[in-house]
Formats: sequence, C-alpha cells, structure tokens
Amino acid sequence: MSDLSLIALSARTAALLLAPEGARYRLPRAVDWTLAPKGGDTVASGRAQIAPLFFEGLEPGRDYVLTCDLGSLAFSTPACAGLVEASDFGARPDSPDNAAAFARAIDAVPAGGCLRLDPGRYVTGPVFLKSDMTLWLPEGAEIAAHGCRTGWPVLPARDDTGRVIGTWEGVPEPSFAAPVTALGCTGLTITGRGVIDGGGDRGDWWSWPKETRDGARRPRTLYLAHCPGALLSGFTVRNSPSWTVHPYRCDDLTAVALTIRNPPDSPNTDGFNPESCLRARLIGLDISVGDDCVAVKAGKRLAGQKAHLAPTRDLQITHCHMARGHGAVVMGSEMSGDITDVRIANCLFDGTDRGLRLKTRRGRGGRLVRITMENVDMRGVPTPLAVNAFYFCDPDGRSAAVQDRAPAPVDATTPEISGITLRRVTATGVAQAAAAVLGLPEAPARGITIEDMRVSYDPAAREDVPLMALNVVPVRHGGILADFAEVTGTLRVQADDKEQTDMLTGFFDAYAAGHAPYKGGAWCYEDGCIYRGLECLHRATGEARWLDHLTRLVSAQVGAGPSLAGYDPNEYNIDNILSGRALLYLHEVTGEGRWLDTAGLLVDQLATHPRTRSGVYWHKLRYPWQVWLDGLYMGAPFQVGYGLRTGRADLVEDALRQVATALDMMHVPETGLYAHAVDEARKQPWADPETGQSPAHWARALGWLAMALVDLAELVGPAGFAPLKGRTTQLLKAIAALRRPDGLWLQVIDRPDLDGNYPESSASAMFVYALLKGRTLGLWPGDAEGLHTQLAAGVVRDRPGGGQEMVEICEVAGLGPFQGRYRDGSAEYYLSEARVSDDAKGVGPLMMSFAAHQEAGRRPREAVAGE
Repeated sequence: MSDLSLIALSARTAALLLAPEGARYRLPRAVDWTLAPKGGDTVASGRAQIAPLFFEGLEPGRDYVLTCDLGSLAFSTPACAGLVEASDFGARPDSPDNAAAFARAIDAVPAGGCLRLDPGRYVTGPVFLKSDMTLWLPEGAEIAAHGCRTGWPVLPARDDTGRVIGTWEGVPEPSFAAPVTALGCTGLTITGRGVIDGGGDRGDWWSWPKETRDGARRPRTLYLAHCPGALLSGFTVRNSPSWTVHPYRCDDLTAVALTIRNPPDSPNTDGFNPESCLRARLIGLDISVGDDCVAVKAGKRLAGQKAHLAPTRDLQITHCHMARGHGAVVMGSEMSGDITDVRIANCLFDGTDRGLRLKTRRGRGGRLVRITMENVDMRGVPTPLAVNAFYFCDPDGRSAAVQDRAPAPVDATTPEISGITLRRVTATGVAQAAAAVLGLPEAPARGITIEDMRVSYDPAAREDVPLMALNVVPVRHGGILADFAEVTGTLRVQADDKEQTDMLTGFFDAYAAGHAPYKGGAWCYEDGCIYRGLECLHRATGEARWLDHLTRLVSAQVGAGPSLAGYDPNEYNIDNILSGRALLYLHEVTGEGRWLDTAGLLVDQLATHPRTRSGVYWHKLRYPWQVWLDGLYMGAPFQVGYGLRTGRADLVEDALRQVATALDMMHVPETGLYAHAVDEARKQPWADPETGQSPAHWARALGWLAMALVDLAELVGPAGFAPLKGRTTQLLKAIAALRRPDGLWLQVIDRPDLDGNYPESSASAMFVYALLKGRTLGLWPGDAEGLHTQLAAGVVRDRPGGGQEMVEICEVAGLGPFQGRYRDGSAEYYLSEARVSDDAKGVGPLMMSFAAHQEAGRRPREAVAGE
C-alpha cells in the first residue's frame, strides 16, 4: 500500500489513509495537510496525528485534491440523487421517539440519495434502513435509543424465505432489532462524524446478559444482515446493549475511521463482530469496550443444525487501535463455518487482556487457518498471543468431554487450528506469557510461526492463567508456552540491561551530536532539558563525550560580556532560568569563572522578577499573578544551586520557601495531586473562581514538579529538605500508583476513563527519574526494579531507515491564549495538543532517567530527614 490512499468515498464524505513507514493507528510523526477542490482554494487544512483522515461536508460530483507531507492524491465524489432532511419529516431533538419520523424520511429518499440529520440528539426506537441510500450523520447529530423494551421490534430467527436475520452468539434466534438496522440492503452507506448511541445504560439491557426476555435476545447497536458492499465511515458508536457493530453475511463490507466506545464493565459489548463475511476491510478503527474489541465470528454448530454456518474469509484489519478490551483481535469461539485468510497489520493494542486471541473447543468443528499478524505494537497486554482449543464456554464447557486432555475421536466436530503467523510484533509490559498455545491432543495446533517478536516484561506482574481453560497453570513472565502445538520461532526479550544500555547510549550520543538549538540559537528551556540530560549522564558515567557535547552546545549560546544569545531578562520568563543549571555544572567541573559570571545574568533577572502577593515568581510577565508547576522546576533548583555555590543562603531559603508556598496554593485535596497552575488574581477564564486552580492534571506538569522536588532534596540534603519531605513522599506514592501495566503514565494522568487519553512519553520519563531519585534519597519506599527498563522499551522505537526515536511526546501545552487559540486547561484540551517524536522535552528527561537508573544500580539508598 502506498503512503497515501483513498479508503472510503461517498457523495459528501471521504476517508484517506496516511501510512508512512512505521505508522500504526498513530503516525510516527504529524502530517500537515490541505484539501481543495481541483483548481480551487483550500477548503480545509490541519495536522494529522492518526492514520485515518476523514472529511465531511464535501460537494457531490466534485474533484478534490488532498496535499500533504506524503504527497498528493486526487479523488472525485460521486453524484447524489437527492438530499432529504429528516427534519422535513418531523424528526426533532425534543421528540420522545423519532422512529416514525425517521421511517417517513427514509421512505422519501430516492435511489442513490442521502438522508441527513441536523445537529442534535434524536431519541428513537429502532430505525430500519433501505437499499441504495446514504445515512449522513454530520458532526453534532446523534441517534440515541430510548431503551424501553415495550413495543420494541423483534427480528425473527428467519424470514419468510428461511434466511437467517435474527442471531445470537452464532445461532439463529429471535433478537431485538438494533437501534439502526439494515436487512438485505444493497448500495448502503452510513457516514459522518455523528454518533449512534445504543442506550445500553438506559433500560435493563445489561442486567440480563445471557437471558431471553419477551422472547428475544438483546439488541446490537448497529446490525446489518445480508448487506453486500456496505460502507461505514467516520462515526462513533457507543453504549451498546450487547455486541456493538454486527455485520452478518455482509460480503465486501468496508468500515473505516469508526470510533467505538462502551464502558469497561458492560457485559458482552464486543466492539466489531464481522460474522460470516467475505472480503471485509476494517481500517483505522479506534475501539475501547467491555469485551473483545474486534471479535471475528463464523457461526456456532448445533446438533443437527449447520445450514446457518458460513465462512469469514479474506478479512483485513489494518491501522486500528484496540484498548482495554478482553482481547484486541479475537477469533471464535463461534467459528464453526471457518475463519480463514485474515491479515492484521500496523495496529496498536493498548492494555487489552490478550492481543491476538483464538478460541474454540471440542464440538465446534470449523477451521482457524492462515491468520497473519504483522507490524503490530502492544503495550501492557498480559498475553500477546493466546490460542486455546479448550475454551470453557457454554453450559458444558467445563465438562470432561470438553476439558479432558486425553485424545478424543476426530470427526466433523473437531476444530482445526493451523497456519498462524506473527511477524514484527513488539510487546511491552507482558505479564503472563508472550505466547500461550494449547491445541487438542487429537488435533494439535500446527504451523504456529513467530518471526521477529520482541517482548519486555512488566516487573510488577503477578502469576495468572494465560488461557481460559481448566488445568492451566498460572504463570508470570513466560515465553512461548505450547502444549499439543507445533510452534516455531523465537522471542527477542528486551530485558538485557547491557543491550538496552548500548542502544540508549548510542541514541543519546547521536541525538546530542545532531541537536540543533530549539529556537534557532536563542537561550531557552527546551535546550536546557538536553543540557540537564547531558549533565546527568556525565555525572553518572564519567564519560567525556557527554561533557564534550554539553560544552559545545552551551558555548554556542554564551558570548562575551557575559551575554546569552537571544536572552531578554525583561521578558521575566521563568522558563529561561533552567538552562542556567548547565552553567553551574560547567563551572563545577572546569573551574572557569566565565560560566558562573554568565549564570549571574539569570540571578539578576530573579532579583527583580515579579512575584505573587504570597511571594512566588510569576511564570512570565505575560502571565501575571500565575504560578505554574513547570516554573518550579525551571527556577528553584537553579536558584538553590547558585546560592550554594556562591554562599548566598538567602537565595536557598527563598527558593525553598517559594516551593512550599506554591504547593499550598496548588494542592488539590480531592485527588492528592497538584494543579498545573494557579491564578492568584482569579481573573483567568481557566481558573476556578474559589481556588484559582486550573481544572485538569497534566502529566508533564506533575513531572516537572516531581523532578524539582527530588533535585532540591539532593541539593540541600536531609536537614534542609525536611519541611518538604512529607509532601514529596506523598506525591511520589500517588504518581507510582497511577503507573500503567506497560510502565507508562497517561497524558491526563488520573483519567484512564477519558476517551482518547494516551501514554505520554516525556512525563513518563520524568516520573521514572523522580521515582529512581526518590528511592535513592529515601523519599519513596516503592520497588524501583524495572522502572527504567520498561520505560525505555515503551517509548523508544526503531526508526524506519535505521537508528531510534523517542515517540508519543506531547509537543507543548499551557494555559491561556496562544497562537490564535485559547488553552482552557481542560482534560480535553491536553489531549488536543500535537504529539511528536524526539522533542527535547522528552529526550532530555529520558537521558536523566537513564542516568538515575545507572546510579541506582551501584549506590545504596540514602537517608533523608526523618529517618
């Protein structure tokens, strides 16, 4: 596939796939793009962070050109036979049930036409679509099921022709119609940025997961049966009563750029269930649900019944993100009609219980054959590959007939598993086993091949069973576990400290050698992050190359007089103080007075730097009365270091007093954490009118704080740090408790429930540095084993073309107006900021955490005040 391709098209929407080398669901680096009609002016532009790029509001029958960093692509939207507005037929956001209005509107859509909903939330019972139509749900439009079963339509197991239309877990059964249902439709498109809400939390759907009520099984949210060539693109499906999106016997289905969300405790709410479908394509889906993310089905054999069985074959699953589900991509256990020729590629599995999961049992029959997974990254997945022919589902699932390890007779009900290939898979934070394969003694799993699979283990993992079968032994940090199975291949375990050390030092050396000043040569804190990293590396290793890099880079910004390139003290920017720590270190190791003289320029700024009424430095002159956590790291350790070096006890005392005061101002009792910022004047729109605090907890802001505290503890020693010790320990414990199984921390650190939240690399490096230092200094009593090893495995990736890069770094975040927009400090705001690779704010702290890891390996724990 090319780097840029068209993957879905309707008269008014389009989806493209950005797929440079190294892309998964997320891109290895942001891609800027513009969209324009052919020969016309730009109608849209932006910066893409993920592989699927979706547009709506296009004109039918128009030629367009998408231009981006990867090239350009021309496409033409098809004509539309007519646009029908649902509102013209009585659809209203204030109506208690819009089902009748929707039915009238759908009936009015001409062949090849489009039904559009205005923005708003439309409560409804089930809506039945028809052939040769497009349902366009633009951004802001929502179809929401009311959840009341009274009068809810029921799909019979079969229609008058004997065709299966009602199903439940692989067998024909009456079931409640989905809020959006399509039966036997051709030429069907559902598209747009809107929402279909299944109403799972309304009514009683989740209280009877395996029962039948009123003669029917629970509904899906979007159900398509016998709809060849259907196109689904762009929209969100959420809050499902059971399986969320269920295409049944829909050949040549395309589903792209969908978002699927269900609560993690909602029962049997699989995300996407292609059942008995040929040649389906699932591209760029983002799924986080209460059961399996993508669950591939092919019917379940019943005694005397197999006419309902049909294969799923030639399925493509690419550039998808699977999070939090029981399994990322699962096949079975309803697979009696055969699941064959499946390709899973360029995906990210994030915190699912298992990665690729194949499950079946005696009595199923059918085949799981020719399944390939390649170029897939997994983070915090306890068992990346789980193949289980003893799955204990159904009422007899735990019986001796199903679970006995003695060979049983082979017949038509014996399932087959063969030809399973994993290639170029990276899994960090593995807990139970890299691969667990359990075939049948009478029909072993054959041809299981593992090529270039790299794993690292979660040091905090506990023993548990990797497969849902009886007589499976709990395991921790297992490799390839196989029984009644033919498995070839090896793992590359990324737990060798020397190998990782060599990789990281090579990465750091190359980065420092090629580092270009962040702001064109002007003195700034971003360069200071690299300077601090090089200082820590030199302190930890004594290797001259780190000091050489530091001297070369800092010297380029220090001039005669003394002077600092591009530095204006009258900006009163506390960020500019950070790089001064490099001046103090160079003075320490060389004894040259010019370094300390230059540091004096920064001290002069601090002497007149504006302060809050409570005595804490403003973050910047253009941010009056505001204190940010970032600023505590930028200023206080330098001021203390300079004070200690020059005998200025007043500077030391003032810095410590400011930090203590700031902690009082910014502590959030409800979370035990600290606000990103506080406005003492209570004038900023982002500030709480009572506390002045910003609303959400940004991880990197807390990272700056944690690093500031441990650095101050190291500088002033036990007695001087005693007043801050208790709060530091409390903070480090809170941070450690929020660490994910993959060893990383979320961008909005305390919101694992937040849609779109992601593990952020720079903050994770800061936290590991602070915890390692805290452990050494007696400030944190936790277990530091594996902290840095797991961090590095999770944030450093092989760069296409050679070398390494640090990925998933939030480029910048702040508060207030900036570059034409307003940063309101909400959780959603922090998720909106761009993510980049190899930013100094990430690489510098990674250098620091590596240095702390090296020091911790050879130094006994020290004591701090109170011990």
